Amino acid sequence: MIYTHNITEFPNNLCNPHRFALEIKYAIPGKTLNSVVADGPDIHIDIGELDPTELGTLVYLISIHTGAKVPVASVVSASRLKEEAYMITNTGEWQVVAGTIARPLFFHPVAEEIIAQVVGEVNTVGADAQIKIVEQKDGEAEIDMMNPISLPNTEGQWQKFSYTTTVPPRSGLNNYVVSARLQTASACSIRYTSMTMLKVV
Repeated sequence: MIYTHNITEFPNNLCNPHRFALEIKYAIPGKTLNSVVADGPDIHIDIGELDPTELGTLVYLISIHTGAKVPVASVVSASRLKEEAYMITNTGEWQVVAGTIARPLFFHPVAEEIIAQVVGEVNTVGADAQIKIVEQKDGEAEIDMMNPISLPNTEGQWQKFSYTTTVPPRSGLNNYVVSARLQTASACSIRYTSMTMLKVV
């Protein structure tokens, strides 16, 4: 179904179709978005039929859309893909699953934004196994770069996962690692794990 809105409904009379499409996909994940097309003053949104709540979400997205371009990200550091399955055995203590080192001063200038992305596949039995990204720096205490995220109960089946977090720019040699723990889950294995550091410009 196509929903059409006038450009005057957007703040500053601006709409970036690519960015707006990403915002819609994130906010209304239950519907398939086919396209967002700017046709003169009209913005055509081709998406599955929306219920009243989803329509309200779309109107809200229009009201806050800035029209800015999608930032361009370049890879500055990446960990090697770990294909083998890594079994998590600790319930309380965190176990390192994957890591990557940020080379000295690669965060310079400090105005740059750094995004850490970790992907892989998880096989869990039971709920509440957790994963997080930690920064390690010589002579300093570890810093959690993201709150622990509870992994889904996949009931013994492999399932893909992908998590991202913004990393505060810091110079020097920083080691970023992905850690996991069982919590109350009875089993958890992770494979094809990799972490990438993206510099947004």
